[in-house]
Amino acid sequence: MNQLKIVQKISQIPKKAGMGHQIGSDFQFARQACIRALDHLNGSRQLCIVAGQMLRELRDRCRHGEFMPLCEENIPEITHRTVTTWIRGAESVTKFLKFPDAIEVDSVVTPLSEILTADDKNLSKEGRTFKQTWFNWTNGKSIKEITLGDEVAALSRSLGGKYGKNAGGGGDRKDFPKFIGKKLSQLTTHLEHYKNFTGPQLERTESLFKQNIAKWPTGALEMAMRHFKEELKTR
Repeated sequence: MNQLKIVQKISQIPKKAGMGHQIGSDFQFARQACIRALDHLNGSRQLCIVAGQMLRELRDRCRHGEFMPLCEENIPEITHRTVTTWIRGAESVTKFLKFPDAIEVDSVVTPLSEILTADDKNLSKEGRTFKQTWFNWTNGKSIKEITLGDEVAALSRSLGGKYGKNAGGGGDRKDFPKFIGKKLSQLTTHLEHYKNFTGPQLERTESLFKQNIAKWPTGALEMAMRHFKEELKTR
């Protein structure tokens, strides 16, 4: 029976694991992945995140302050901002899916980046499952959706007018009500704990509330006051 072991940190991966352990040669593998991602940027954002996972693993193996200079030297085709964006995307995927940095099956350790780039026939059953889950979740998502989460990115698009009439939608150019509704929902969740606030927490909350409503338009204050009064009648 196969013995599966989760490897949570790159530093835990034994020397025998993976595609080679000389940092320079590994940067060349990452460079090839980055170039493929750039060549197919409009076709698949998944390639960018795969490259980001490679870069993330390399970063975690480098000493402090060593990673970016090595990127400049070995992967001149991409900027610091691109490196950061792709790594952040890779981190978001593994965080959401609760994926480890590597898996070990029968003493053979495979980093996540190798699982994502390997031929299925060369992977264990567990490796194929990790790979399929990763690609299923990232399929069709933009890097922004992956990094920020679907809901946040959708709100950003809505606020920016992407769902307006000229963008194929049927609503207003900027869907402010949707954005406000989400923020109010988040506030309501936090206020569920209001009765348990300590004295200092109550004082700080009142101060913040006062600071913020001072910036509200008069019409919004009047609307809120009307609904507050109606709600208090039933308490």
